[in-house]
Amino acid sequence: DHQLHIFSSSWPAHLGEFMLPDSALMASGKMRLLDELMPKLFAANSKVLLFSQWTMTLDLLEWYMSLRGLSHVRLDGSTQVEERLAIVDRFND
Repeated sequence: DHQLHIFSSSWPAHLGEFMLPDSALMASGKMRLLDELMPKLFAANSKVLLFSQWTMTLDLLEWYMSLRGLSHVRLDGSTQVEERLAIVDRFND
């Protein structure tokens, strides 16, 4: 479902009917819990690191962050070494 959503969002004029509504993302109990925790953590100026070995999970987390307007950076296997180091340095500062 999510892969079709990603593909159709690239061509919304033609494939928009296949895009998932935002409510589909929030149907997961884990996403609802994350939705409760994130505002509290950001309000407390906490740094948050969400880790997953699966890129599709990272795709869903990116969708969530964008939906909620939360600042985020994605670091995965396609991230170049120099950029990866800069991202980690920014997070640690």
